[in-house]
Amino acid sequence: MSKSNDKSAGVSVDHSRLIGWGIVFFIVWSALIGTALFLDLDRIRSSLREVAIKEARAHFNKDIAFRLWATSHGRIYVPETEKNPPDVYLQHIPERDIQTPSGFKLTLINPASMIRQLNEEYGQLYGVPGRITSLRPLRPENAPDQWEQVAIRAFEAGAEELMEFSDIDGIPHLAIEQAQHE
Repeated sequence: MSKSNDKSAGVSVDHSRLIGWGIVFFIVWSALIGTALFLDLDRIRSSLREVAIKEARAHFNKDIAFRLWATSHGRIYVPETEKNPPDVYLQHIPERDIQTPSGFKLTLINPASMIRQLNEEYGQLYGVPGRITSLRPLRPENAPDQWEQVAIRAFEAGAEELMEFSDIDGIPHLAIEQAQHE
């Protein structure tokens, strides 16, 4: 009878040891998988941030390129419409408003107005809103918000670029400003 008891005790000890090693293995394995998942998610988050920054810079550069293109042409006229009335800020220009020989009315549009219209009318098309702002805006709509004021002052102090990631209504956003040298 003692032999039988010894065998069952031996099995019991081996079984307990096996369960113990199984628990240790499960904990170590779970920790490894958790760490790998955390590192992978962090890498994905960093990659998404990089893509967002590159895309924002590309859109900013496109806006600057378009503005420089428009400026290089001197004057660009558009049909005078309700959407494009004569610009009061260009009234000092003698030929701000012209008429074609057939009677079609055209008005001069400045590059900043072109960029503003593109952003307002087509900003949702490419998902990157933009706007022109200044500490001394000609148009009240161009007054900077608090973050833009900080950015503009930083540019005046020599900064080249500022950016901030934030959540707006639970949706991640990137605010990026670059100094514009004219």
